Amino acid sequence: VKGVFQATPSDSIVFTAADTLAPFKSFRFEDSDESILKRCLVEFGGGVDVVNSDLLIEECTFRKNDKSNTTGVIDLFYANPLVLHCSFYFNEGPAILSGANSESSPVIEGNLIYRNNTLNTNMPQINLGTSSPGIAILIKGNTIEGFYNKAGGIAVTTLAGGNLDCVIDSNVIFNNRYGITAYGFDISSIISNNTIYDNNIENLPMQGGSGINFWGGTSNASQVYGNEITGNLWGITVTGDALPNLGQVEPDTLNPGG
Repeated sequence: VKGVFQATPSDSIVFTAADTLAPFKSFRFEDSDESILKRCLVEFGGGVDVVNSDLLIEECTFRKNDKSNTTGVIDLFYANPLVLHCSFYFNEGPAILSGANSESSPVIEGNLIYRNNTLNTNMPQINLGTSSPGIAILIKGNTIEGFYNKAGGIAVTTLAGGNLDCVIDSNVIFNNRYGITAYGFDISSIISNNTIYDNNIENLPMQGGSGINFWGGTSNASQVYGNEITGNLWGITVTGDALPNLGQVEPDTLNPGG
């Protein structure tokens, strides 16, 4: 799609393969800000490439997609889409992914993200790299349930340089290899009001199992407050010189902690 594609049915539209053993290539959107996928079921495809497109994806279901077209089901490259109230389950790779240097700031809100990464590679169900300049990534109000013991919950990373700003708020994250990781340098994050529990399924405490993990230098700074963290192999782990703020109330309340 290099123009505009809008699927906005009153009920639903199904995009599927004629032969479920031979997935179709699926979608690629380029420079297509006005495109919409709404109330669509996308199954047995190769994933959705989103290139320089700030499209709307709402109330859709993505299931049993492979990695023949993309690494993640929704694969972002210089794109800031809205992904709202969708379901992702039983896909071979992560639900939503952006490259290490592709400067994308999606809004990911109100989604059910369930048992993805069926190939059981070392990847989380949401895996995001650098954010767009001046625009924070928002991951809010999602339920992220794992099953495969190499698959984590949420990772925000700057492995290839660049900057990342994000807000991770009011999610429920459980039964993954780990809950949340902020990994790298030049990361500014707010991690608040999440329920993070029983992320312990790999059961190797020297390799994972954190509720929240921070790795990097002093430029990896986070405000962490209002979270409930229980039943993981570790609660919060800090490695390298990362500087999360877990609560600062004196002399002024800079972070309520809790």
